[in-house]
Amino acid sequence: MMLRAAPFLTLVVLLLTPLAAPQPSATGTPKLEMGQFPDAVHPLQAPVKTGFALTMSCLSDTPGRAAHAVVWVAEKPTWATATVSPGDFAAPEGCTAPTTQLSGELVVTANDQAPAGRPGRITLMAAQVDPTGNHTTSAMVNVTASYFSIIDTQLAETIKIVKPGGTVTFPLKLTNFGNDRTRVNFSVGDVGEGLTVGPLPDIMLGSKQQGDSNISQDVPIVVTAAGGVGYLNRVGVINVNSASFSAVDGTVGDSSQHSFVVTTKGLDAPLGFAAPLVALTLAALSHGRSSKKP
Repeated sequence: MMLRAAPFLTLVVLLLTPLAAPQPSATGTPKLEMGQFPDAVHPLQAPVKTGFALTMSCLSDTPGRAAHAVVWVAEKPTWATATVSPGDFAAPEGCTAPTTQLSGELVVTANDQAPAGRPGRITLMAAQVDPTGNHTTSAMVNVTASYFSIIDTQLAETIKIVKPGGTVTFPLKLTNFGNDRTRVNFSVGDVGEGLTVGPLPDIMLGSKQQGDSNISQDVPIVVTAAGGVGYLNRVGVINVNSASFSAVDGTVGDSSQHSFVVTTKGLDAPLGFAAPLVALTLAALSHGRSSKKP
């Protein structure tokens, strides 16, 4: 009987050493220093700007070529555009010092999806290749969008007819397209003769940019027409004003005016006058018939 040697297993262990992220060189370059934004950026308006300083090495990796570095935007909020100017930097000609400092500008514009009061982070990266290798660094700054209000109004009807003593309702739908929770209040302006407007309490609207769902609400404008004596055909105009404010700090938003036309039309007579009025009407009709007989 032949004996076979058992196969042997060779265990190979691979030691994986992660690559170190590029770091500044021994001279501490490149190095970025960020300024701060003096004001919040207003969506849909002029951009905001801040400066930054880049410290770079004067040592070039290519003989006869000035030392070179690049700066770019590595991170920004989804609701913003961010650009740097310039993006390419070269050491001044004849630079003999170990390092030199150059300046640039960061420009940020926010769109209408920017939530008010929530800082967004912007990260700049800088890279330079010098005789000791490739080196990078980064710097961060926050940008915050300011409050804006856009209240959309929809009116299904603006003209109605009502009987004396009756009421009509105009449904007014408000939608907040602004970037924060908004309080809307109402005031009644001009009111036509014989018309009154019911109470109009303040309403609170959420903001889609803040993740709210209650961004719309229906507001009933209830108008009551006064009675009178006899037949009425009276046209009146009502103006209702709305104004919006930030629910967080009271910042003034926008305002608008809504106009309605109400016609009070029909026969109306108080109870004490009903009998004489009916008698006069019947007498007039009877006289009209008798006058037509030959």
